[in-house]
Amino acid sequence: MVTPPHHDERPEIRFPFVDPSIAAILACRPSNGITTGTPSFGYYLKRNAGTLQLQGWKDNAHVSQEQRLIHLALECDDCVFVQQALFSTKTCTTVDPHDSTGTNSSQDPKAPDQQCLETLVEWGSNNNNNTVASSTAKRVMATLLALNRLEAAIRRATGHHTAGRAPLLKDMLQTLQETTTTTSSSQSTEISSVLQVLLLPTGLNLRNLLWHGFVADLPRPWLALVVVLIVLLEQDTPKSVSPSLDKDHDDQELLPNLRAYSSYGPILKRGQELLQGPDLIKSTSASWMSSSHQYQQWWTLIQQWAQEYHGHTQQHPNTTTGYPLCSCILLTCLLEHMLRQLWCQDNNQQAQDSKARPAKYYVTLDGHGQRHQHNVLLHPFLVKDDGSTQVRNALVQRLGAPTMTLLADLYCSPCGGPNLRASLAHGSWDTWLQQELLLRHSSTAITTTDTTSIAINRNNNEWCWDLVLVLLVLMEAVTITQTDPVKRNALLLQHYRPLFSFTTVTCLKMERALEQLARLETMVHSSHYRDQFTAAATTSNTLLASCQNILELQVGESQLAQLAQPVYTQCRYSTTTTTTTPWTVDDLFHEHETNQRLASLGAARALLEDVQEATCAFCDGMEQILQPQPGSLSTRQRKQRLRILAIHPLASSVYSFAAMTAILLIDYELQSSATDKTQHAKQSTIVVDRETLLQAVKRSRMVVSTVSNFITANADRAIKAAKEYRQGKAVKAVLASTVQPVSGGGSTA
Repeated sequence: MVTPPHHDERPEIRFPFVDPSIAAILACRPSNGITTGTPSFGYYLKRNAGTLQLQGWKDNAHVSQEQRLIHLALECDDCVFVQQALFSTKTCTTVDPHDSTGTNSSQDPKAPDQQCLETLVEWGSNNNNNTVASSTAKRVMATLLALNRLEAAIRRATGHHTAGRAPLLKDMLQTLQETTTTTSSSQSTEISSVLQVLLLPTGLNLRNLLWHGFVADLPRPWLALVVVLIVLLEQDTPKSVSPSLDKDHDDQELLPNLRAYSSYGPILKRGQELLQGPDLIKSTSASWMSSSHQYQQWWTLIQQWAQEYHGHTQQHPNTTTGYPLCSCILLTCLLEHMLRQLWCQDNNQQAQDSKARPAKYYVTLDGHGQRHQHNVLLHPFLVKDDGSTQVRNALVQRLGAPTMTLLADLYCSPCGGPNLRASLAHGSWDTWLQQELLLRHSSTAITTTDTTSIAINRNNNEWCWDLVLVLLVLMEAVTITQTDPVKRNALLLQHYRPLFSFTTVTCLKMERALEQLARLETMVHSSHYRDQFTAAATTSNTLLASCQNILELQVGESQLAQLAQPVYTQCRYSTTTTTTTPWTVDDLFHEHETNQRLASLGAARALLEDVQEATCAFCDGMEQILQPQPGSLSTRQRKQRLRILAIHPLASSVYSFAAMTAILLIDYELQSSATDKTQHAKQSTIVVDRETLLQAVKRSRMVVSTVSNFITANADRAIKAAKEYRQGKAVKAVLASTVQPVSGGGSTA
């Protein structure tokens, strides 16, 4: 028998932000209902032919499932940390990189997936020469990452290999349970039962307790249990890819480059100041740590990693280092904990929502997909028991619109935002998290199972640290708001406006599409290129002689601008790159209304992006043709160039009309919700219904794609597609319902 890790505090003191019944389980103290003495390796866990086996967990029906779970966790602790019996070559197997079937297992003990597990176990150990504070925080960090790995193993066991696209965890566990029942595998049935008790709200709900910031400390046996479950699942799941490097999980583009947005420039600068001044960070956050000393231990670890990164980059500026995404995880959990306490205080919800309760939905930072079932900290309105959402979230007034908007952009914006917590917690960034863990083993590259190499890219590392910088600024802003709300107005965040909301992205895509269409019109009418277009006139008249009705679709730059202006006005969108007007609470609630209207218009946004890209590509091609060419051109080359110049009226007509259909649909949605429709006066009268506009948008996407692909390589194919488009019922209806299009489809300037 082995003495389990023990903590002197009573459970309700050690875990102050969960219900006492949950705290009693988290304390992981054994009862005498199963065996006498402290559980040790060999009761539920056994080794059979070199592999781990879980047996008999369901047999003790006279003991509660919570007590059986505690017993199993303590037994896993004995296996992993005391006897160190987990990492035998047969227990932790990895897949041979050269074996696509997954049947030939490599017993390389230093494969990346096993290295990561070893790192997590090392972080969870109390014997790793760390301070007590660092050990506590690293143990929680290790458990968070192990839960990620466990969720990935569950995805693969249920046939879902792509993070972010899998069903809800409860649905996957139900599938796993049904599968194991069908196959009559006692081992799999045992694992499935344990997973349900450990992870679902009807049980301990460990993953959500940690990832939503309710628990700042955790006994070591819970990490051991999660690690053992990972091994049990992965050794029984056929796989053709490495457990932690599914090819479809990650894409380098998923890591956001915040430096591409001018709004983040001053925020990143302030974040650097905070990163280099840990005493300042500590002083601004001290008031939050008094509620639980375990959170102070998290902060100590964040400071330690930040100091190591700052010192390393000064000495070795061209290398990558540190744990930026791990820091983001801890900062995110801290922010959620802090904001939830403020939210409960401001909205008079302390009694029911300040703590995690058994079998109840939590108030969470993000999770807008389930906001009809529970409150979301960043949502502008509260969800009442009767389902109504008419009461404003008082946290908006406390934090101010810019801070709430920045939080929403980072955590729950649907149009290109990093969705930070979801990306970190549900596998989308597992590859990059693995790279951080492997830094202790190597600083060069990681080899995946498909024999490609994922270099530890310096840009990725810097982008990850940029996220840390932004979170530090948010920590400061939230703390100042809590300690001295008057200072909020002096913060650099006051001019921050949404970047990734439905409203902003819709207006931005519209603006960019119109910019490219204006660029095309400017080129065609430029005196600098008059001779070239005049030379192409004869070819244009011949080429487009059979499709003059297509040119009726042409919409001029000024008309498009007139159609767009009411949309910009209704959305309070500025087409200038900078604005000195602060983002107000009224702006935030107004944008919430427009977001709701524009949320369903993904097709219109996609069409505007298609128009922008197609028009840009066509303009780029024409610019190359219009530039003086060295040497002489053959007759064939001259004819090809003339045909491309001659076809421009077709491109301009199709692309401009497609953009108009998107704008009209957007305007229709906004006009139907405008409280003062006289302020949203239209430049044309729309007599078609929404369904017709939507069909026109969908049809426009198809023709823009076809014309863009063939307009220079196969003009006849592009013309045919445009003719069919012009004859479409929805297109005819839109054309007939608008003001007579501006003439501009001629073949000459």
